[in-house]
Amino acid sequence: MSTESWKVVPCPIHHGKHPCHDTRWVMTADAEVEMSDHVPDDWRLASGSIVCQMRDGDPRNAHLVAAAPELLAALEMALESLDAVDVPQEWDCRSKVRAAIAKARASR
Repeated sequence: MSTESWKVVPCPIHHGKHPCHDTRWVMTADAEVEMSDHVPDDWRLASGSIVCQMRDGDPRNAHLVAAAPELLAALEMALESLDAVDVPQEWDCRSKVRAAIAKARASR
């Protein structure tokens, strides 16, 4: 099973040091920012793509979003394992795992 990987990077323009807000970008692992040699603070992606921009808030949120592809893959593997064994009812979390997987895949 191939899992896409994402990473968190500070805002390319301010390098995570904006005076008014804190912006982080979640990008695909292959994303590379290319800065302009001629225009200060001008940038573009040389490769990869931007998943989302997160402004302010707890920095851990960006890392949680970046971990989403790996978390989804882990939930799918866990569900396969749970379906293969007899789990006592009080420990059975399959319905919650299925709901989380369905929520993650809803936009596909």
